[in-house]
Amino acid sequence: MTKRRPVLRLSSRQRTHFQANPLRIRRMITELHALHEIRHAINQALDLDTVLEEIYSQTSRLMDTRQFYLALYSPELQLIEFALAVENGQRMSWPSRPYADGLTEWILQHRRPLRINDHDHNATVAPIIVGQPMQSFLGVPIVLGEQVLGVISVQSVERVEAYSSHDEQILSMIADQAAVAIAHAKRFAAVDQQLQARVAQLETLEATIRDLNETLDVDTILNRLLARIQPIMHADAGMVCLLDPEQQRLYIRAIQGYPAEVRRFQFEGWPIDRGIAGLVARTGQPDWTADIRNSGYYVNSRPTTLSQMTVPIVHSGKVLGVMILESDRVGTFNQDTTRFVSQIADHAALSIHNAHIHQQAVEQQALLAQRSQQLNEVLRISQALSANLNLNDLLPEIVRAIQASLGFNIALLSLVDQERPSFMRRRAVAGVPDERWFELRDQLVPIDWYRSVMREEFRISRSYYIPHSHTSYTAIWGNSDDTYRADLGERRPHEWHQDDALFVPLYDSDNNLISILSVDDPRDRRKPSFESVQVLEIFATQAAIAIENAHLYTITQQLAITDGLTGLFNQRHFITMLDREVALAYRYSYPLSLLALDIDYFKQYNDNYGHLVGNVLLRDFARLVCDNVRDVDIVSRNGGEEFTIILPKTDQEGAVLLAERLRTCTAEHLFGQGHITVSIGVATLNNNWDAHTLHDQADQALYRAKNSGRNLVISVP
Repeated sequence: MTKRRPVLRLSSRQRTHFQANPLRIRRMITELHALHEIRHAINQALDLDTVLEEIYSQTSRLMDTRQFYLALYSPELQLIEFALAVENGQRMSWPSRPYADGLTEWILQHRRPLRINDHDHNATVAPIIVGQPMQSFLGVPIVLGEQVLGVISVQSVERVEAYSSHDEQILSMIADQAAVAIAHAKRFAAVDQQLQARVAQLETLEATIRDLNETLDVDTILNRLLARIQPIMHADAGMVCLLDPEQQRLYIRAIQGYPAEVRRFQFEGWPIDRGIAGLVARTGQPDWTADIRNSGYYVNSRPTTLSQMTVPIVHSGKVLGVMILESDRVGTFNQDTTRFVSQIADHAALSIHNAHIHQQAVEQQALLAQRSQQLNEVLRISQALSANLNLNDLLPEIVRAIQASLGFNIALLSLVDQERPSFMRRRAVAGVPDERWFELRDQLVPIDWYRSVMREEFRISRSYYIPHSHTSYTAIWGNSDDTYRADLGERRPHEWHQDDALFVPLYDSDNNLISILSVDDPRDRRKPSFESVQVLEIFATQAAIAIENAHLYTITQQLAITDGLTGLFNQRHFITMLDREVALAYRYSYPLSLLALDIDYFKQYNDNYGHLVGNVLLRDFARLVCDNVRDVDIVSRNGGEEFTIILPKTDQEGAVLLAERLRTCTAEHLFGQGHITVSIGVATLNNNWDAHTLHDQADQALYRAKNSGRNLVISVP
């Protein structure tokens, strides 16, 4: 159908006027052609910017547009946007402004043209807000049906009464054509934007699915998911959180655009009864809020956020986590965008589920390999136990095996101190620097520190796990000077903490506490489970066996070389030590003396008071002798009431002095049933003697002392 040109109907008076004014007729014809071309030009354009340019270009054909603006009005936002502005023939960029009280607002409010001149402009009614002061102003509304789309205006800064009613009519006709074109352009732009958004969404969906299927690492999946979704949704910030079903807390696993303080929730998490994210995690239903200022659930994490979308990540009806998107603009998200993001979240849920299955398979395989290694280590240690009874060799092997096989960065074995049984002494460690270990191994740890937390509430199998968060937690590791652990860094609530403690008490076959096995800083950061503790106790049992066997071996060795009654060396060990000391004396050319002692009238003492009292006398005499000799001197009981003392680096004079002191101390000491005396023979090594000769000479001197009246010291000349 051929479009009809606009018809300008004239009255008979106007026709007579134009017949007398041929120039006016030609101008009118030009205007009619121009209006037709304007309508054709602006109706051909679909892009809003092109439409606006055509309006300005065609308006310039009919009137002076050196001062010109076209303003578009958004009633939803109460905002006026100067889409095209010209001053002195130059394009200007005027900022958008909220709806106020200017000339433009007057035209929008009254929905009719406004033509004013300098002498009749009342600035208090409609002030000039944008642009230069002018002599004349003409503005007309752009109206389509009941909707006011904007204002077209021309101004003159030079002429008063520059615009006539005819100019007003022409500009109004242009505005009518502009209204249709602008509405069409906006609709086209909206449709085009929707199509572009849908295409972008489909491309994002395809790319996201491809990204998610390329990896089985959960953190990689979540970071890729966020990187794809955030830009396409025009979000200024976003995060993906996973739900810990046991703790009912959400933990951040991917994050962009939030303040640094928000990142603490990567470790702390937050309960699902908090905020919009918690609501979505509880209900499994998505939520989008056009303006969070109207939400009673939103928890302020970004001061600039105005709208938010949160969708659940659900697999088989189970909420795995949530995805949160935030925008600094009102109305960024809607039902369509929420539905699209939910579709992507469904694909992400499947990828996360597959990643978890893969991770479980990997962990199971690693666990089997670890169990195999642990069994090999147990077998190796058992073999070592049968081949070596030296604790100094065995204990370091055990803690190294625990560190390597059980995944603890630190393993420590402490033994009850023999001299101070109420304390533990550290004996072996793995995972502590040597320079720190040199300090720690000399420190004693009170056993009461351990006993204070060996309570049923902390018990796991035969071990004790004390979480740092427990209200009655006792600092087992003492003060800062006593700690051997490096800073473990920030940990999540369900992970092993810097101040957590796990130890296994070790008992001997008589149920006496003999050792403490402590472990720290598991490499997988997990708190101990019943199964992991049981494996630890297998190694602890090996350690207990090693310690008890070593103690029994030591006792056996001691029994082989000592006298069971007095605790002194026996005659067999005395002979061995005498041979060694004689050899050393000859090698290093130092003197060596030997004392032979015999308690006087011991048989009579035994007959009078009995053998048990006699045994007490022998023990008391042995203690008196030991209290009066040096640590390097070697005291032995050779049988009955006979004793010997090897005196390294002691000449004849020093040996006689010691012998006299022992004789005097014995005579003055009050034993259980009274006083006794002792006879002593002294011999000093001669260059021609061997150990046997030295021993024989001391015995002969002793016999002479006893035959000479007893309570005497006789020295070999």
